[in-house]
Amino acid sequence: MNQRSSRASRPRVYVLVLLLRREAETVDLTIRLVSEHALTRVHRKIFKEVHGRLFEIWEKYDDDDMTTHRAGPDHNP
Repeated sequence: MNQRSSRASRPRVYVLVLLLRREAETVDLTIRLVSEHALTRVHRKIFKEVHGRLFEIWEKYDDDDMTTHRAGPDHNP
């Protein structure tokens, strides 16, 4: 009984081959788009905001407008 259930849950070989073929067909296009900088990652809005704040703080730190003491956990802008 366990053998039958494990076999049923596995994809059939031909289904797997079709899925791999579809994926392989997109590889050339993906490589070309990445090399042309036409393909970008999709970022969620919240992560864009967080990364934006982090880069602002790093720029201030690099420009000596902020110290590590002022950027610590007790600092609330």
